[in-house]
Amino acid sequence: MESKQRNRLTATVSSVKDTVRGTSFLKVKLYTRDVGGQAEPESNPLLERDYERVAAELEAHGNSLAEKRGLEFSTENIGGKYREYRFSFRKAGNS
Repeated sequence: MESKQRNRLTATVSSVKDTVRGTSFLKVKLYTRDVGGQAEPESNPLLERDYERVAAELEAHGNSLAEKRGLEFSTENIGGKYREYRFSFRKAGNS
């Protein structure tokens, strides 16, 4: 019987304070884990669409929250070993 490797999409979220810019943002790291729990950075190109879908859903949710609260929302793909994104909220009109 052939065994199949099962992957699970995992996200870690951390709050980061940028002391140089004087701002805070959420850093979201997306990666997969196999059944044994080993992290697999970009090991399966078929999961690329899953990364993109999750990032798009997070961005849509962030835009919705920002609109309700009168804030501006921005997303930055900061790459790295895993798929990492920076999600920032700031008061509308501030640079």
